[in-house]
Amino acid sequence: MDSNTVLGVLAIILIFLSIYILYFMEMMAKFYALVKKGRLKFRGGDEYLLVLTLIGLAFLVGGVWLLITAVGWQVIKIKLIGLALFSVATFLVFLFPDTTVYQPPGFTTTAVFLGLLLYAISLYLLIFR
Repeated sequence: MDSNTVLGVLAIILIFLSIYILYFMEMMAKFYALVKKGRLKFRGGDEYLLVLTLIGLAFLVGGVWLLITAVGWQVIKIKLIGLALFSVATFLVFLFPDTTVYQPPGFTTTAVFLGLLLYAISLYLLIFR
């Protein structure tokens, strides 16, 4: 593996670790307060939340910076466009309303066809570009 691949994997790990910390920080602060103070009830813990927020934000900024330096803006833009097209295709194929009140009777078939076409384009952008 080259160094850009290793940096990209490290960046993704840092970004997901920061999301995990920021999402579960209240539970981690409660656990840390229980362990440190030896109490059965949780009281306070705002200082732990501030520290966890700063650690999570530092990991997020560091991961994004590593990802941009390892991969580059062009690749990130192409992958985000592919992800957006994948989301639109998922809506068109699975969530498009099937009612004749809002549209002509055959329009759902057209939406599924366009969704499958967008799936193909988005998979090309996500995998091969």
